[in-house]
Amino acid sequence: MICSSDGPAASGAAAGLGAPGAPAGTAALAGAAAAAALLGALATPFVRSRLALELCGVAYALAFALVTPALRDLPGIGLALILWSFAVVWLTDIAAYFTGRRLGGPKLMPAVSPKKTWSGAIGGALAGMIGGYLVWRSVPALAGLTAAGPVIAASFAGSVVSQAGDLFESALKRRFDTKDSSKLIPGHGGFLDRLDGYWAVLVLAGLALFAIHLDI
Repeated sequence: MICSSDGPAASGAAAGLGAPGAPAGTAALAGAAAAAALLGALATPFVRSRLALELCGVAYALAFALVTPALRDLPGIGLALILWSFAVVWLTDIAAYFTGRRLGGPKLMPAVSPKKTWSGAIGGALAGMIGGYLVWRSVPALAGLTAAGPVIAASFAGSVVSQAGDLFESALKRRFDTKDSSKLIPGHGGFLDRLDGYWAVLVLAGLALFAIHLDI
C-alpha cells in the first residue's frame, strides 16, 4: 500500500511497515488479527450456538484491539496513518450520505440497506479518494513517503472497503433482526455502527502490512 522514497526517514518508515528484513512482530500481529477478524465476521451469519457467536464477536473485535496499536507503533508514521484512515472513512461516510440524498437514483443493496444508493456510493468513494490524498499530502510524516498513484489507489481502496464494512454490519443486523449493534448510542445503529467502516479499513491495513512484510 505504501512505497518508500529515498532518504533515511523514508527508509525507517518502510522498515516499520514490515519491509523485508525488518522485525516481523508488528506485521505478523496485524496480519493475524486482521485475518481472524475477517474470518470471524464471515462466519457469524452461519453459526448458531451462543458460544460460537461469542467467539466470532471476539475475533471481530481483534481488528480494533490489535491492528490499531500495530499501526500506531510504526516508527514515525503510525499516528499519521491512523489519522489518514479516519479521514478516508469519515469523508466517505459524509459524502455518501449527502450525495445519496441529493441525487437519489438506483438503490445499492436494497435488501441490506434500503436507503443507500449507487450515487451515494460513488460520491463517497470519490470524496474518500480525493480527501485521503489531500490529507496524506498535508501530513509531513506521510507527504514524501510515496508517489501520488499509490496514495490515490490506497485512498480509493480504503473508501470502497469502508462502505463494504458498513453494508456488512447492516446485513448482520438484519440477520439477527436488530436495529442497533449495542445499547450504546441507541437509535443510531449502536456503537459499532460508528466504526464499521473503520473496522473494514483496519482489516485491509492489517493484511497489507503482512503482505508487505512477505514482499508479496
